Formats: sequence, C-alpha cells, structure tokens
Amino acid sequence: MADEQGTAEVTWTDKGMSNFDRSVDPGLADDLKAGMRAQHSAWNFCGEVRWDAERELFTETVRRYRAEVGQFTAPTLEELMAEVNDQYGWD
Repeated sequence: MADEQGTAEVTWTDKGMSNFDRSVDPGLADDLKAGMRAQHSAWNFCGEVRWDAERELFTETVRRYRAEVGQFTAPTLEELMAEVNDQYGWD
C-alpha cells in the first residue's frame, strides 16, 4: 500500500534490538528479511534497522534528536549492534 506521496508504507515489526539488556529479539532477522523495519532502542540514540537484500547485509540508520548521525552495515544483527554501540554507546 502507498501513502499520499505515492511511496510505500513502512511496516514495523514488534521485535527489536535493545541496549537495556543488550538483546536482539528472536525472529527479528526473519522479519527484516521479509521487508519489515525495526527499532534499535538506546539511551542516547535511536536506530532504524532494515535488511538490504541487494547487498545481503543488515543496515542501521542512527539518529540523535531526529538528526541522522550515522549509517552502518553488518552481516548479522549482533555485529550491527556491536558496531553501532561501539560508536554511540552501550547505554
């Protein structure tokens, strides 16, 4: 389904990645590979996580105060989380 601008609507999974307990929810990778998006919740940033099928990599856009501050890619969600957290904090 498309929105008013003609772009595809984003479907968000209820699964995610959290710095609170440093976890990646079971089944998240499958949801992302099916075209959904997820949130990476942290104290001082928020990440939007997707699957890039062309490159076969997970990607994360990191934002602080609604401003994009970084783009990351990794072959697994655990590696993606570690790379982002090493840059922006594990809190």
